[in-house]
Amino acid sequence: MKKVIYDCDNTMGLDNRDIDDGLALVYLVENKDVELLGVCTTYANDSLEYVHKQTLELVEGLSINLNVYKGRGKFEMNDYTGFGYKRFEDDGNFESNEAAKFIVEMANKYPNEIDLLATGSMQNLYDAYMIDNEIGEKLNSVVLMGGITGDLYFGDKIMKELNFSVCPKGAEVAIKKYKNVSILTGNRCMDVEFGINELDKVKALGNNIKNEFIINKIEKWTREFKEKYNYDSIVLWDVIAAIYLMNPDMFRDDFMSVVSTEEDLFEGRFVEGESATRVNIPIVLDDKKINDEMIKVVFER
Repeated sequence: MKKVIYDCDNTMGLDNRDIDDGLALVYLVENKDVELLGVCTTYANDSLEYVHKQTLELVEGLSINLNVYKGRGKFEMNDYTGFGYKRFEDDGNFESNEAAKFIVEMANKYPNEIDLLATGSMQNLYDAYMIDNEIGEKLNSVVLMGGITGDLYFGDKIMKELNFSVCPKGAEVAIKKYKNVSILTGNRCMDVEFGINELDKVKALGNNIKNEFIINKIEKWTREFKEKYNYDSIVLWDVIAAIYLMNPDMFRDDFMSVVSTEEDLFEGRFVEGESATRVNIPIVLDDKKINDEMIKVVFER
């Protein structure tokens, strides 16, 4: 059984916001091979305040017995589709970050046993490193969702990168100061589309309170995404990262030497070159199996 900490920017339940963090959380909760030690909140899909509130509501709404730790960072999302947001100058008060302190505490309590999944900004990983410069050596592995190697097209519209770009210094630290890092980039997740066929499979399983709650959220986001991008399917980015954490055999490892600077990561871009920093950028082997895994764990249990 894996000891896991999940660091996310969950906005499931908010209008015109992605639902994948919430689904990834449910996937981890329902997975019999996961001991979920806690969930940490950060900004990206929206402000930290909104993310923390929605995560508390999700945990309470689904009667999940789980501690939620609030991160740090002042950030405002003004235009989700156009990725218009406002960053505020970092006050440097990393020791006030309850999420980062929790990550450090658990890593010291269970050295080399914890797998950290991070699917929002990398602020909490940055602050954890500032609290304990050896944190990167104390975790078993780190799985990140974020970054791009090229433009993300949905039809003729480009989706900008969000997770790394909103906290580029955190992304740089996560990539270069933590060991055993695997990154599910936007480009590598693009082929795993969740559409009407997958939703019909879910509905055929029958409804209970949990399933009905999640189905409503999927249908709502699918309609909103269609309106924004004129695209019929969605991509459950963070769920794919969670599935990689638990089922690496469903992916092919692909290691890259990364020379990205903080400036590159301001746009979420990976730059490959001669570097001692090597990270794994896994490739999905079968997109259908990824969706089937999510459906089995989230909806059949």
